Amino acid sequence: MTIVTALALCATAYAQEGDAPPAEASELDPQTDVGPGTDEELSVSDITPSNFPRIVDEEETIYAVQRKAYLVREKLEVSVMFSALFNDRFVESYAPVGSVTYHLAENFGLELFGGYFIPNPSDGRTELVNAAGLRPEFARLTELLWAVGIGGQWSPVYGKLEIAGRQLGNFNFYLSAGVAVGQTRTECIASFPLDPGQFGSGQDFETCEEGTGTKYEPEVFRPMGSFAGGLRFYFNERIGLRFEVRDYVFASRVYRPSAAGAANQTGPERFSDAIRNNLYANIGISFLFGGEDN
Repeated sequence: MTIVTALALCATAYAQEGDAPPAEASELDPQTDVGPGTDEELSVSDITPSNFPRIVDEEETIYAVQRKAYLVREKLEVSVMFSALFNDRFVESYAPVGSVTYHLAENFGLELFGGYFIPNPSDGRTELVNAAGLRPEFARLTELLWAVGIGGQWSPVYGKLEIAGRQLGNFNFYLSAGVAVGQTRTECIASFPLDPGQFGSGQDFETCEEGTGTKYEPEVFRPMGSFAGGLRFYFNERIGLRFEVRDYVFASRVYRPSAAGAANQTGPERFSDAIRNNLYANIGISFLFGGEDN
C-alpha cells in the first residue's frame, strides 16, 4: 500500500511539471542570442573606440594623426636675410636680401624677392692677375649689383619637430622659380675701347677710363631667371627662421678687341660670352602677418 501511494504522488508531480507554461520572453537572460546577423551589424568603432580620430581638413591632401601646428594659408610672409656668393672663384659678394611671399594655400605662394649686392674681386683673382699675369674671360668677371624679381613658390614637404615629447614647431622644404631684372658691371682695361654697338661709335666712341686700380664698363641692365630652394622653420604663428640657396642666371657678352685693334679702333671684333650662375646662400628671419591663428 505504501509503495502504491508513493508511485501515485510521483506521477502527480511529473504531470504538474509537464503542464507548466513556458517562461515569458522577458524572463530570458539578456545575454542570450537575440538572432542571427547581429555581429555583422556592429562596426569596429562600436566595439573599440579609436584613440586617433581622423582629421578632415580641406588644406591637407594626406591625412595624418596630427595636423600642422601652424598654418600659413592667406598669410603674408616678410623675410629679411643675409646673403653670400659661394660658387665664384673670381668674385666674392655679400648682400642684404629680402622677400615678400603671399601664401595662397598651405603649399603654394607668390613671391617678390630681391637684393642689393656688394661684389669685389676675390683674392684668387687678384693673385692670378698680379702674380701670373693671367686674366679670366671677361664675361666670367661680370658682377651682379642688384636684382629684383617675382616668382612662384611650392612647398611639397612639411613636418614637425619634437624633442622629448615637446613640439618645437613646423618646418617645410620649398622650391621657387621666377623671372628677374638686374644691373651688372664688367671689368675693362684702361684706354681700351668699349662695345661700339652698346656704348657708341665714331666721335662718341667710348673707352675704358684710365688710371690705376680696377676699372669697369658702364653698368648694364639684364633680364635673368631665378631658381631657389630652401627650408623654413616656424617657431610659432608669427615668426620663423629661413635658409635658402638662390641662383640668378643670365647671359653675359663682353666686347674685347685685340691690343692692336684697340690702339687704332680697328681690327676684328672679339666677344667673350658666358652663362653666369650666381649662387647665393641666404639665412634670415621671417615674420607672418594676417590670416587666422590656429
